[in-house]
Amino acid sequence: MCYRFLIGQAPIYLSRYPINATRVTSAQFSPLFDKLIGYINRWLGKTLSYAGRLELIKSVLQGINCFWLSFLPLPSCALDKINSYCRNFLFGEHRPPVAWKKVYSPKIEGGLGLH
Repeated sequence: MCYRFLIGQAPIYLSRYPINATRVTSAQFSPLFDKLIGYINRWLGKTLSYAGRLELIKSVLQGINCFWLSFLPLPSCALDKINSYCRNFLFGEHRPPVAWKKVYSPKIEGGLGLH
């Protein structure tokens, strides 16, 4: 116990990012959600086409997602929340012309290649 941690326990946050020896909850990913919402709110005021919004999702939002996945396994509820942010940003308040499952599929299968 030289670092004042009990054996088998880890600190909850390391450099602002949640780490935990046990199961990580969706609430611990609020910095990630806040960052995604911040980007989306800045882009909402701009007049962007579907292609422009899709490119922002691919390059920025999924880049942030990939960064977090590089050191933490995201729970499925966090991934679902990220997908809903991307879906709502892409289609806006309009009814989507294509199912999200089709949009999310690879380009070879006729989708838009989102991961």
